[in-house]
Amino acid sequence: MRGRSGELWVEDIVNTLSVAALGLEYDRTGEQLLKLGQRKVAKLANNADALLNRTSLIDDLVAGALLSEADLTQVGCPVLGVFGAESELAGAAADLDRFVPDCETHVIPGLGHTVLREATGELIQRVLTWLEKHS
Repeated sequence: MRGRSGELWVEDIVNTLSVAALGLEYDRTGEQLLKLGQRKVAKLANNADALLNRTSLIDDLVAGALLSEADLTQVGCPVLGVFGAESELAGAAADLDRFVPDCETHVIPGLGHTVLREATGELIQRVLTWLEKHS
């Protein structure tokens, strides 16, 4: 997508995913959730950890081309976007809503890139509700 005037850059995505990857690995989030008896959420955390830390996803984003508005209109699967209002990625919510045909976005006030940590309960509820609608 386009420049820094509130719009999404691949660099921002890569930085956010890198921080998430480090956090998942360093904090051993899946293990901590299992200790708390949160098996389903632990499985989600472990899946995210595997995607971010054991695939080439982040490297592929760095090497890949940016998506244009026309590309976004061609997305054929449902999309859920959850953003912290204070994140520089929050501006992407409007672009996703505008261009992705089956997209639902939520912007959580007062948060930056820490939605996963600081709004875990709300995020889980939004994801589960969204998955229920799309299953």
